[in-house]
Amino acid sequence: MDLLPVIRNHVYHPDFGGSFGLKSVLPALVPELSYDDLAINEGMVAGMELERLLFTGDGPRDNLLRYCERDTFGLVKVLSRLRELVRGGLSLKVDSTVSIELDNAAEGAHGHRDVGSCSSL
Repeated sequence: MDLLPVIRNHVYHPDFGGSFGLKSVLPALVPELSYDDLAINEGMVAGMELERLLFTGDGPRDNLLRYCERDTFGLVKVLSRLRELVRGGLSLKVDSTVSIELDNAAEGAHGHRDVGSCSSL
């Protein structure tokens, strides 16, 4: 499941900084998880290193695997956090068969729903 449309269309947090990419959403919704401890901690660097590995056979394979693992685990944690929000009264419309019920959330900028401060997440 691609979480980008769900988050872009139904979740807003000021700490997203106007971006709905994983590197912006993850620290706002799952502040205990970051990329700071990784040798490769940015997508642009990961892409360049992957290209180097594929074309030359030389590159930091283990570091790329750790980066990809963090991306995958980050998505799992974001999904888990969204499920917690839903259990708390916030419903997300994933497709046309699911309705939106936003009992505890105030409407934020651009018609999105503000999920509150990080401290309450």
